[in-house]
Amino acid sequence: MFALALTLGLYSYTIFFLGVLHLLTKTNIILVTIPLALWLFNKLKNLSFKLPEDKLSKILLSLLITQLLVNLVGALGPEIGFDALWYHLTLPKIWLQRGEMIFIPGAQFKYSVMPMLTEMFYFIFPGKLIHYLFGVLTLIVTYKLSRSLLAVLILSANLVFGWQQTSAYIDLSRAFFEIMALYMFTQNKIYKSAVMLGLAASTKLLALTSLPIFWLLLWFKEKSFKPLIRYTLYVILVLSPWLLRAYYHTSNPFYPFFSSLYTDTHISLDPRNLLNLLTHAVDPIHPIYLVSLLLIPTLKIKNHKLKIIILYSLLSLIIWILTPNTGGGRFILPYLPALSIVAASIASKHKALIVFCILYSVFSISYRFAANLKYLQPKEKLLASKLAFDFGDYYDFDHFFKDTDKVLPIGINNLFYLNAYIATPSGNLDYLLVRGQLPTEYKEWKLVSQNDITKTGIYERPN
Repeated sequence: MFALALTLGLYSYTIFFLGVLHLLTKTNIILVTIPLALWLFNKLKNLSFKLPEDKLSKILLSLLITQLLVNLVGALGPEIGFDALWYHLTLPKIWLQRGEMIFIPGAQFKYSVMPMLTEMFYFIFPGKLIHYLFGVLTLIVTYKLSRSLLAVLILSANLVFGWQQTSAYIDLSRAFFEIMALYMFTQNKIYKSAVMLGLAASTKLLALTSLPIFWLLLWFKEKSFKPLIRYTLYVILVLSPWLLRAYYHTSNPFYPFFSSLYTDTHISLDPRNLLNLLTHAVDPIHPIYLVSLLLIPTLKIKNHKLKIIILYSLLSLIIWILTPNTGGGRFILPYLPALSIVAASIASKHKALIVFCILYSVFSISYRFAANLKYLQPKEKLLASKLAFDFGDYYDFDHFFKDTDKVLPIGINNLFYLNAYIATPSGNLDYLLVRGQLPTEYKEWKLVSQNDITKTGIYERPN
């Protein structure tokens, strides 16, 4: 799994360097994708697995497969998530149009120099399917770390996990690299663990908050500061291309953090937030975690690896409390694989808890099935009912634009569904796409189309 994770990271960085070197063309992307595809094909054809023979394992595996099939329905549907349409998918679209990874000043695309390892896949692969597959990989690593189908089922039954498998948000790719970091650590492959955490931070900068967890784990293991320093240097080294790019454009390697554009930094330190997370988060997580935390004192731990995973899990909850909790269940997702292993080790000793986990999995499958039914309707009907047009979303229901049209959007944030060249005010423009008031500097432009669904008007340059 380390070879696979490292290969995915190297592929992403290859695309990244094409972007910063102004070589980001479809031809170049295809050329660097072919070796990845051949390598993956070679690995997949050699895969083999043994089906379980005992009745309980067969039940758990059947539920897991059913859950994944239900989630696949959502992963094959169009994207409707706000952040995904705002920048996860839109920035790669803009960069590919320009043939380079440009920095876009201002609030609308303030994340255009943030680490985006996963978004490098979006130039050629469907974003939602990428995260569906990262979810599958996360489940596989969870199994390799625990050898427990129950742990895997607990993780997959999280409603937040199911939602993330059907979106182009990047939390599941971070989860994959984070659980890989823990997996490598439990195998005493410390610096491979650091590389994995570096890739997690390259996926989402917030993953740097996991560093203190590994510092403490290393301290308990080595009782020395040198391994902590080396571990940190490996993490920063992997992350450094993104930090250097941000510093080059903004003089701030962590931009937009520590700038006036990022104000969502409130930390309440209220322990009730953790209770709220465990019981009724907006993006719900499995109730077995609360039960597990209450029963951990009764667990007789003889397995050294399990001790590490439990300590990691407890520390992750502390880290979650110490960081802004704006992400709810989504921000705890990278730690749920470890928490699921702890929960499974406790639940496996109580038949009632095993039955509870099975019943909750049935509930999760039913809930996600009902939620994913919307993706079975025609695409435009779904988008008309689900996109937040008053809050920045857009879709060209009239099919007015062509790919070659140079369009300046005004009053619209989420431009992924704008099938045209997204221009700047200083560029050569064909059309204005306006929501709200037409700016006075364009008062001579002529209205040529108006859409009541998106509440937008299209203006053409006067002759």
